[in-house]
Amino acid sequence: MLVDARDMLIEVLIERFGGISSELSEQIQRIDSRERLKDSLRQALRAKSFNEFGKKL
Repeated sequence: MLVDARDMLIEVLIERFGGISSELSEQIQRIDSRERLKDSLRQALRAKSFNEFGKKL
């Protein structure tokens, strides 16, 4: 379940911002809370830029 949530977050970031760094991908892979992943997904949808998202992660 967490794997799917991580994958969805990465897909949203790629779709919105054209890609993500391997560093950010690794950071997302280390998230072990479903609630934190949900919050991050919401932030990915609301962020105006990739940098704004990165600051909130």
